[in-house]
This record gives sequence, C-alpha cells and structure tokens, in this order.
Amino acid sequence: MFSSGTYRVQKPRSVKEETQTSSHSNTAQMTSGHEKPSLEYQFATSTTCHGAAKIAEAQHRPVRFIWVLVFTAAWGLCTWQCADRIWEYFQFRTNTEISRVFEPELDFPAVTVCSFNRIRRSQVNDNDLTYLWAVYALSGVIEDELTQGLLSEYFNFSNIDWDNFNVSNEIIDFANFTRRAGFVLNNLTLVECHWRGQDCFPEDFKHVFTSYGNCWTFNADENGALKQTVPGAGNGLRIVIDIEKHENTEHPIIGNPDDGLKFHVHHPSVPVSMDTDGLAVPPGVHAFASVQQIRNENKRWPWGQC
Repeated sequence: MFSSGTYRVQKPRSVKEETQTSSHSNTAQMTSGHEKPSLEYQFATSTTCHGAAKIAEAQHRPVRFIWVLVFTAAWGLCTWQCADRIWEYFQFRTNTEISRVFEPELDFPAVTVCSFNRIRRSQVNDNDLTYLWAVYALSGVIEDELTQGLLSEYFNFSNIDWDNFNVSNEIIDFANFTRRAGFVLNNLTLVECHWRGQDCFPEDFKHVFTSYGNCWTFNADENGALKQTVPGAGNGLRIVIDIEKHENTEHPIIGNPDDGLKFHVHHPSVPVSMDTDGLAVPPGVHAFASVQQIRNENKRWPWGQC
C-alpha cells in the first residue's frame, strides 16, 4: 500500500554554473576592494599599439624596461622614416628616362654661309676702304689701343682732310652699302648646289646680316622647313662656292686675316651665332658636316635647376 504525500525534488547544480558563480563572486569582491584603474592604464591596455600594452601589463621592472627600450626605438624609427619621406617629397627630385625613337622624317636645319671677305674690291675705291678702316678704328669696333695707333699711323688718319674726303655717297647708309658691296651669292659664286640630289639655286637662300656682313641662309622658312627622310651625305645639302679670292679687301690687322667661308647649322627660328658656333672652311677644302637633332625640354622650378 502506498500512501499519498508531497515530495520536493531539488535539481543538482552543474559544475559550470558553480564555476561561473564563483568567478562573478570573486570579480565583485575585487571590484569592491580596489580602486578603478586610471584612464592612462585603460588606454594602454586597450590600444592596438601593442608596445604600450606590454609596458603597462609588465609585472617585473626588467621586463618593463626592455619593453620601454623596444617601444622607444620603434617609435623613433617610425618618426624618422615618416620625416625622411616628407623631406624627400618636397625635394621634387626627377628621374631621367632616355629612349631612342626612330622618326620616319626630320626637319632639315637651316644652313647659313658667310665669307671672311666682307667687302668686294670691285665695288669700292681706295677712299671707301680708307674711310671704312677709319670708322672701324675710331668708332670702338677695335678696342685695342695699340692696334688703333698702328692703324692711324699706317693710314695717316691725322693728316686726312675728312671734310673734303671723296667717298661714295651710299657708304653713309652702311646697311645698304654692305648689301650691295658685300659677299653676294648668285649664279657666278654658287658654282654647285644640290639638295637630296636635286638642283638648288641662289633664290633658295635668304639674306641675313651678321658680323661678317652679308650671309646667306638655306632653308630659312620655319613654317615650310624641308624634310630629311634618308640619312647620309648624298641626301642632304651639297654646295660649292667661289670665294672670289681676287675680291678680298680684308686688312691683316683690322680685318679678317683668314680666307674662305664660315657656316653655321641651326634651327630656322634660332638667330645666327656665327662668331661662337660657326665652322670655318678654307679655300680648296671639301668639308663634311654631320648633323644630329637633339631636343631638350627644360622643366621649371621646383623640378631642379634646369
């Protein structure tokens, strides 16, 4: 026989629940028993900068000292590298890249030809020449005082009656006088002219004034420059010029002591610089001039001193 009654069943606690309860209890006791950590400590232990966390959580002074050294060295290296990159950026350094490109055609340069003999003998008389040498000597064209004295003594300038000195009227207009009496390029002086195997003529040359008087430029039109398609001496400009040695009027002291021609290869838009860049060719000599095109593009500040 069984009798009826009330029974109370108690569910046993698991090990896990007991552990959690114990842990929460201990945490509550520690929190209530110690002060709240400082903001610096909280930042050091929660930041992603691992060195600071290692220093804050180190339990022993030697370990903390080692981490301080490592952290300081790493921080200094990082700072130096960032400053170095910023400094390098503001230097605006450039790299030069050179590449060779073969063009199907190139603009042929201008070629200017001058004669050492500025005035032709057949176009002036003795008085004209004396007047010209006096102008050169007394106007400062010749700066050497010794040379000026020799010229004055040689030509006896001091005893000449310049008021009644008979010279050509057009010599007063020196530009027109030089244009007429100077070196001329015509069918007589231009003995031979070939451009890429085809004949060229005096009309293909443009007159220009330089310190050598009359000069003549081939391919002077920048907008209609001739094109060079095949390299080689036979595919360029070939000219033969008669310098007319018998027309020489240059004085050995005041004039050009040399005979022959000077030529300058340049871009059509660049003025002739015969004194500094001209090449001399004496009479009876066959001269070759090899030409290469070099194009420079200069960068402005701050990309260096170009």
